[in-house]
Amino acid sequence: MDRILHLINDNDLDNVNIIKNHMKQKPCLIFMVAPWCGYCQKLEPTINTLEKDLVKEPEFDPFSIMKIHDEFLPKVNLKAKSYPTIRLFINGKHITDHEGDRGPDDIREFLRNNMHHIRNSKKVRFSEPLVQEKPLDRLSKSIKNSIKTFKIKKNKKPKTYKGKGSKDPDWMEKTFGIQQGGKKKYRKSKNKRKRLKSKRRK
Repeated sequence: MDRILHLINDNDLDNVNIIKNHMKQKPCLIFMVAPWCGYCQKLEPTINTLEKDLVKEPEFDPFSIMKIHDEFLPKVNLKAKSYPTIRLFINGKHITDHEGDRGPDDIREFLRNNMHHIRNSKKVRFSEPLVQEKPLDRLSKSIKNSIKTFKIKKNKKPKTYKGKGSKDPDWMEKTFGIQQGGKKKYRKSKNKRKRLKSKRRK
């Protein structure tokens, strides 16, 4: 995109939309001048010098430089109370007007003093998530992942065990530590007690 734009006669009317777009999207240094104004005529050499030099100076790369005559100001929605007016626009906002001496170095200093507005107006890029993960969130995720991959080892059954109902006579002892004989003795003693009780009652 061309950084030097003029709207000073009818041949420049094609620049109207381009100037509007630059004013919305870029930092713009705008010289609003009138051909009949003696101060504007004195400013012409400064404008010419800046148009040649600023485009070569990396420090001022963001800026577009525009010269607009008074009769064409309404076409780009601008007004000037006096001539010349040197105005700074950044991303569609009128920041300030230059006041004081109008030499090339004075205007360079004016731009330098307003560089912070360019930094502050930069749009945030959402290449990263707006809310960053907290360390605890990252820790909990890592714990969850470790749980998913963790396998619980099952206790192996005794090699001699063949399952419930096995024909092995010692399967209860091997699995539960209970002797089958002890269980039978317990049943017999229980039956004896019942018999004794019934005899006493008789």
